[in-house]
Amino acid sequence: MIRFPKKYQKLVNTNKNTKRLNSTLTFLVRLLVLSIPLYIILFFIDFFPIQEMTAIHSVAILQALGIWWAREGATVTILSGTDFFTFIISPDSTAWKSLVFLVALVVAVPKIDLEKRVFGLAIGLPIVWLVNIGRVLAIIGAEQTFGRDAALLTHDVLWRFGLIALVLGIWIVWLRFSLPKKKSFFNRRKGAHHYF
Repeated sequence: MIRFPKKYQKLVNTNKNTKRLNSTLTFLVRLLVLSIPLYIILFFIDFFPIQEMTAIHSVAILQALGIWWAREGATVTILSGTDFFTFIISPDSTAWKSLVFLVALVVAVPKIDLEKRVFGLAIGLPIVWLVNIGRVLAIIGAEQTFGRDAALLTHDVLWRFGLIALVLGIWIVWLRFSLPKKKSFFNRRKGAHHYF
């Protein structure tokens, strides 16, 4: 460890920086280890039940909206004007990667109680699932309103980044409420007055 003169100790605060660096390294190693199941899942898991569940939930909402549909397994057909729009709920359309990534992010954070992790996942995972169903419906709406090219653009660009932003946003909000609260500047000084 590097020794600094006493007058510079407060500026450097190596103990605090070392703790922060160790905490960051722990998080990154845990996240890396938790990403291993992604590769195992890719090779050994059959996604058809999840694809079918996504199709069933999407079709239930389409039915409630009064849109004509037909479903066979994970293949959904929608009446669009005088044409039919048929699409397949692929494994990537089930948001399984987003769900697994959210779990990995929540579990990878060190020094957080199990109850807070379970609470974050109990709230976050259904939100990601519902937004993914909304994503499927938005793509159907884009195809019906603007055509196939708009649906592909919506699917390929907007919603991919949207799900990534959603997962990171949920994680950041959870992290903000789960980490221990630090004392504010005004609470640290004795006799300080609160002006804000």
